[in-house]
Amino acid sequence: MKFSLPFVSFLLLLSHCAYAQSSLSDLADRLDSTECYRARATYEVLLPNAELPVTYNLDLMSYATPADSLSPCDYLVGWQPVLKDSTTAMNGFAAYFSGNFFRFQGGKLSEYHVAENSAPFAPRGSSNHGVQFKEQFASMLPQLISRELKAIATDSTYNYSLNTGSTGYVLKGSREVRGYTTAEFTYSFDPQGMPVAKEVTTNPGQMGEQIITVNYTSAPAGATCFNLTEQKLIELYPDIFEKYRKNSFTLENLRGEPLPSFAVNTLSRKRFSHVRGEGLDNITVIAVLNNSVDATADVVADLRKAIDTLPYSATLVLAFVNKDIDSITETVESERPGEMVLVSARSLARNCGVVNFPSILFCRPDGTVADIHIGRNNMLSDIVIQKAALAR
Repeated sequence: MKFSLPFVSFLLLLSHCAYAQSSLSDLADRLDSTECYRARATYEVLLPNAELPVTYNLDLMSYATPADSLSPCDYLVGWQPVLKDSTTAMNGFAAYFSGNFFRFQGGKLSEYHVAENSAPFAPRGSSNHGVQFKEQFASMLPQLISRELKAIATDSTYNYSLNTGSTGYVLKGSREVRGYTTAEFTYSFDPQGMPVAKEVTTNPGQMGEQIITVNYTSAPAGATCFNLTEQKLIELYPDIFEKYRKNSFTLENLRGEPLPSFAVNTLSRKRFSHVRGEGLDNITVIAVLNNSVDATADVVADLRKAIDTLPYSATLVLAFVNKDIDSITETVESERPGEMVLVSARSLARNCGVVNFPSILFCRPDGTVADIHIGRNNMLSDIVIQKAALAR
């Protein structure tokens, strides 16, 4: 059977297109399945009529979450403006994990939780992207670059070429919509398929032209991924959550969770610290107190009475958010054996989500919180005895 030369050329063209699409899809799959990604990047955007680009330094972390229908990964992106004059600007961050999204930008902390309201989170794959995809810097992550590559591979408005060599991959192309070129792009990847550089020009040659350039560098030596939780974010950005959060992390969230990290001075001016995940020496009852609240001395007396009544050993920690040592000393009189008195314990209160006083945490020796109690009543000693038993 004989084929004409034009027909053979057509077959070769089809074969080349199929190979390019398959290769791009393979690259996208590799990015999508990245188990742990840590990197730094420089992000520049050149705006219309601007002489110099706006520049940010990025700290990137993501890990694949294939079981999450809302996002292919959990991520944390921190950014820092690179300023070329004496003006100041605030750093920011964005994080998504397990149906929760947080963003701090321009002195405002925003948060969304799918359990409370699913509307801001569009279904995965929907053209109406949810808040977890609208964060501009999150699009620098490999799992979200994968989404872009899959769209390029399947959308007929894109024209592209993928070149493969010993130094990695280079994807070049453009997008045309109704006869107009709306974007031009170049992506570079290393031989393992991880991003090296990215340049995207939107509305090229038009009044609204923007050029975005991203260059990646390695993360600091030893940097690894860590599990993202609400408590972890509070520990990473304590000042932001304390100053800008409107709906606070509550103490109720701590049942069954590890006791958060803190470092606080004792009444004798020694440093007492705990690291989340570490065990405690004993069953520990932590009372977070405010000495300006009425009857705090009575609360201390009830707590001591309960600890003395227990048929087993337990440590009592009296953590005062106040810093007036004289006033605290007057309330506790003296520190007893098996007891610890902390002063200026606002960081402990903040990390645990304490907003009312007294708040009492009952902690197991393995460092997890067995139960909590908030407020004072006439049965406080009995409540402490009953709940301390849960921490055994």
